[in-house]
Amino acid sequence: AVGGIVSVGLARATTNCSASVVTFGSGCIGSAGAMALAADSQPWLGSAFSATATGFPPQSLGLNVLGLPATPTALPLSPAGCSLQVLPLQTELMIPSVGAAHSSVLIPNDPNLVGQVLRTQVVGLELGGAGALQQLTSTNSLQMTIGAF
Repeated sequence: AVGGIVSVGLARATTNCSASVVTFGSGCIGSAGAMALAADSQPWLGSAFSATATGFPPQSLGLNVLGLPATPTALPLSPAGCSLQVLPLQTELMIPSVGAAHSSVLIPNDPNLVGQVLRTQVVGLELGGAGALQQLTSTNSLQMTIGAF
């Protein structure tokens, strides 16, 4: 209210630089079933992009791979259909709990990143009784386009 006059207005913020996430490929089948990666948020400039990987067996670790889109490459020590679809720029070790692991990547508030396309994917490291690596598995990949308001 200004000078006793009440003004009500509605506004809607829009952008022509929208954030988006597209799923590529499918996860492969490990000892606990199919692995999958799903986005929990959108990749907005100056925020955290988060995702959840599922399908981990009890004795396993995850490796979150962030990078550029790449032609699928078969993973060694893995069942048929397991591939890496990311050219790695950054990796992060993940410790799953009850078959799932969460990742979060901070997107800097740098206008030069608007429209940049990145991919993320999780590689599962299935461990044997003595902690030795038994096999590698992988989720689908998520292709992100960084957006801004």
